[in-house]
Amino acid sequence: MAHIFKHPTYSSKGIIVFTHKEIQYFSTFWKETRYDLINRLLGLFISRKNLKRHFKKHFNEIRKKYWLGIHFGYFHCNYPTLPYVDFYMSGPGTVTYEDQVFHIPLCSRNFTPDYFYHGDDLDRKWDLLCVTTAFKPKNSKEFLHVSRQLLNTNPDLKILLIITGKKNEKKSRFDTSLVDDYFSLFSFDERKKFVLLKTSSELGMMGMEQSFVADFFRRAKVFTLFSLKEGESRVIAEALLSGCKIVVSKHLVGGGRDYLDNDNSNQFNDFGVASNTILKAIINFRKTDLSERLNELRESYSVNTLHHCFKEFYLSKGSTYDQKLINTDNLAKRLPAHFQDVPWNRGRMNTADIMTKRQFKIFRNNLKLM
Repeated sequence: MAHIFKHPTYSSKGIIVFTHKEIQYFSTFWKETRYDLINRLLGLFISRKNLKRHFKKHFNEIRKKYWLGIHFGYFHCNYPTLPYVDFYMSGPGTVTYEDQVFHIPLCSRNFTPDYFYHGDDLDRKWDLLCVTTAFKPKNSKEFLHVSRQLLNTNPDLKILLIITGKKNEKKSRFDTSLVDDYFSLFSFDERKKFVLLKTSSELGMMGMEQSFVADFFRRAKVFTLFSLKEGESRVIAEALLSGCKIVVSKHLVGGGRDYLDNDNSNQFNDFGVASNTILKAIINFRKTDLSERLNELRESYSVNTLHHCFKEFYLSKGSTYDQKLINTDNLAKRLPAHFQDVPWNRGRMNTADIMTKRQFKIFRNNLKLM
């Protein structure tokens, strides 16, 4: 979402942060794929650094009044320096850059709401929790088969799998048979211990309300994710703040392992040994204590860090930062365009990314350009 952090004053520019998806829409490099090799090949013929003709004039107008940044929610390798972007927001493992940039090492996961924090000592009802989607790279089918192995040897384990439903789940990209597989793999009695929740696509892109899901995190011992590539991975941040032990693949690419260490995680080499790794984490579970490093994931902590980063940025531009930001609530949703209560949103089934000229016009009308 084109996020407005600050409007301009008589003495300094304002701040706007676009998502990496929006920047792709504004530029001639459209559309980026999930395959790094293809993106590099495309980059030989299509420049990411050029804006589409329609947006070039408007961007020049906006940049007179606002500093522009990008927020990254997906893994990028050797991302180019864009002449119309002033700063870049990403986790350390999420993006590498071709050249030196002004990098703010914060992203949406650093603003995880405080209600995920395990401050009170709740009963850890669930031995294992996974919150994911049916998108094939999430490897949810493998999770079902690993859960089958776990229950074969440890029938009293309690497992919860939450799948966020997406609109238009096509068989080519989604594991559309997950629910059928669940019923075929687990008996009536086993389904009392291994519970599958799948939200309806009618609820929109976010599925369950975040504060409701937080209670499941805070009542789980171990959280796992079977992806082999992630962006910043907000669910891992949420699980860490909830005191869960994390189990992921040691080959997970991106920012998912940025905050993991030997104390708060166990990592498996391949899916064939994942059940043993998970069981070990469950047996040896103890509530993860928040270190100063994990505090970096909390909304109440990171807003102050953000002020410090912007102060340094303004100084680098020879300007003064007055610390008067707006829209600093719900940044875990605002920065990746999952906050939909903005005038240019396209409805609850979509993110609030600007992907049409009409949206961009509405957004411009909310700026102070005079």
